[in-house]
Amino acid sequence: MLLLVGLSAIALIVEGFLLYSYRSLITPYVLDAILQTNFKEAREFFIAFLNLKIFLIALGFLLAGYGYFKFFPTPQTTLSPRLIGIFFALYVLLSVIFIADVANRYFKHKPEPFAKLNENSLTRLFYSIRQYYGSTSFYTSYKQLVSNYQALRESYQGKISKSSDSPQHIVLVIGESTQRNFLEVYGYELPNTPFLRSFANNEGGGN
Repeated sequence: MLLLVGLSAIALIVEGFLLYSYRSLITPYVLDAILQTNFKEAREFFIAFLNLKIFLIALGFLLAGYGYFKFFPTPQTTLSPRLIGIFFALYVLLSVIFIADVANRYFKHKPEPFAKLNENSLTRLFYSIRQYYGSTSFYTSYKQLVSNYQALRESYQGKISKSSDSPQHIVLVIGESTQRNFLEVYGYELPNTPFLRSFANNEGGGN
């Protein structure tokens, strides 16, 4: 019982943060972002997103839960062994029905046989892991692309010669994290968008 309460509390905090910050629950994309990061990126993420407001909200939930169990203790009731047996039998029966339904969908090759796992916060993580590492997931596709790239790279190894007029330095600009707060065309102090600035001036759009 305490294990379920603890897992539920963790799921509440994690998915509450995701809903508040990204309007999302636990998904394979969230898992990918976690698994592809490193300590430095994780530290910067926590510094950027776990601000005082979110900390106070989480602390408020914890204090409210502690206060409820501290000042409003659950009445101690003793259930008869027969009633406990009935509840246990119902629990086992519902679990068997659930597992049988998932197995039936899986062996009959129905679409999304494990989709019911996504309906509960405690099982959504397992569903997302299955989606992430599934045979048709984007992670599997990514590994296949890396494998193909390595094979292509090895096929050209030693066959490409360097020209004497090859550039000494190559600058690769990745716009994955681009935002308007750091673009000159939107008022940023560095002149890093000369073409967009020229286009905006010619169109009379200004900022």
